[in-house]
Amino acid sequence: MPDAATVARRLSTAYFTYYATIGLEYVYMPFFFTHIGLSPGDVGVLYAGRIATSIVFQPLTTRIADRTGKPYLVLKLAMVAGFIAATGLYFAQGLASAALFMWTQAAFRSVAIPILDATTLHERGSENYGRIRLWGSIGYGLAALGLASVVGSMAYDQAGATALPAYLAANTMMVVAMFWLPPGLRMEHPHAAVAPRVRIPAGVFALMAVGAVHWASVEAYNVFFSSHVRWRGFPPNVPGLGVAAAIACETATLFFFGRFLKRAPAATWILVSLSLSVLRWLGTAFATNPTLLIVVQGGHAFSFALWWVAQLEVFRLNAPPGRRAAMQGLYSAAVLGVGGAVGTSCFGWVLDHYGGERMFVVAAALDVIAVLVAVGTQRLWWKVPARA
Repeated sequence: MPDAATVARRLSTAYFTYYATIGLEYVYMPFFFTHIGLSPGDVGVLYAGRIATSIVFQPLTTRIADRTGKPYLVLKLAMVAGFIAATGLYFAQGLASAALFMWTQAAFRSVAIPILDATTLHERGSENYGRIRLWGSIGYGLAALGLASVVGSMAYDQAGATALPAYLAANTMMVVAMFWLPPGLRMEHPHAAVAPRVRIPAGVFALMAVGAVHWASVEAYNVFFSSHVRWRGFPPNVPGLGVAAAIACETATLFFFGRFLKRAPAATWILVSLSLSVLRWLGTAFATNPTLLIVVQGGHAFSFALWWVAQLEVFRLNAPPGRRAAMQGLYSAAVLGVGGAVGTSCFGWVLDHYGGERMFVVAAALDVIAVLVAVGTQRLWWKVPARA
């Protein structure tokens, strides 16, 4: 069995390279899809289908990994298969062929994070999970920043043609990192079995509704920020610089979240993060110079980081012990899956017909709705931990 430092280092590398591919996929691959003739609406359908594919296939791929008794072999083979599918994008000529390759890749890649998370929690414990998972955020930001430095002086069509080779190079490094995982690793079961007909508390349902509406708004940034930059006529390096600013602020917030909890309970920070997100989307919508647009993306600190960890803590307080694993799966499917797919497909249509400014105004309106739903249902989910 490898020593703890080696396990932490190699798991951190796996997270870093995996999320580096996600960073390029969301920040610069939309330029590639525009380069081959897809409209923003088509891109929305493409990414919504990718999210739906991951939701459908994740239980299947993790079950295969469990039943074979060789989860890390399944992980490595799935990453190779996903890479092969991604190379097919060189031959994509429209939405149908792009969807075939992207969604096939998503099906295979869906096994990665459940196995990495379960391994990290088992090998290094929940107290060290954040420090290792943090490298994923760093990989996401550095990949976007690195490609931004390359495409800064390019025309958008040339930047789109450059995005695919960079994306495949990052996928190659990710496959190597998965094969670099040390032998002898063990993991907790990524989807713990629970008794059927578990009654889900009303507070969890309320959090699902709030989270799904908010995550739908975040997808305007996740998928279409680069398209908004292009719509504004800013240089193609601005998306990467904006994402780098977002990740830097996200990282700092995650690192200092314990201090936030000392000042107010997590439930309070949910309302704060949703309210400040409204201002971020309005700032993104109306920023008329690239520097201001980049600075505004520091709001990712509350749109994602503060909201994410706060709602996970409130979820923990609302979900009954012994049922949290199953409910977490359902919760993630509702928030990230349903909210993400609906937001992505709708924002593509809005961008197509009304432009980037109105798209982010709609995102702000969604977060206003999220605030109203949160306030209206807070008696169901507002819980604070008992004092020792």
